[in-house]
Amino acid sequence: ELKKLIKNTSYLAGTSVFNFIAGVVRAKINAVILGPTGIGIINQLNFMSQKMSEFTMLSMSEAVVKQIAENKDKPEVRDLICSSLKSYIVLVLSFMTFSIALFIIFSEKLTVYVLGDLKYMVYFYIGMFSFPILILNSIPFAILKGFKDVKSISYAKIAIAVTNLILFVPLVLLFKLKGAVIFLPLSYFISLLY
Repeated sequence: ELKKLIKNTSYLAGTSVFNFIAGVVRAKINAVILGPTGIGIINQLNFMSQKMSEFTMLSMSEAVVKQIAENKDKPEVRDLICSSLKSYIVLVLSFMTFSIALFIIFSEKLTVYVLGDLKYMVYFYIGMFSFPILILNSIPFAILKGFKDVKSISYAKIAIAVTNLILFVPLVLLFKLKGAVIFLPLSYFISLLY
């Protein structure tokens, strides 16, 4: 059991170190290229997407993980996973539709509140576009966590970090703030592919 714990911990630790280094590189590029205003906009968009996602999912992905983990050794596990995912997707889509409708109705006020000026309204909509992709990302990781497949999760996170870094650098260097804003939903889409 100790050997298994050390092995799983080493996967997660390696992933965390790699993600930290990639994050430092992205932060340095952001600081040099985008400046304080650009970093503020990107951080606010990222924060907004994450909080919208948390509000919409209401920790339901953890419930799916728990249900899979408790039933993974049963012969009918496939039916249980399908049933859990159907319920999860229906509930999340309902909350997501309601949330998006609210965000569209109050988009001007939210843009000013979150980003500081109406001239960033396009960025607000790009952040909102990334919201459904972020929610879809929770499904494959919930299944992997339910089966405690730490190795696959670690490999996927490293592959995502490498791919994101390869895309992020040219986008920000070539298009500055627009490239960083475009990168946000693109990074969520890349996570979904892995």
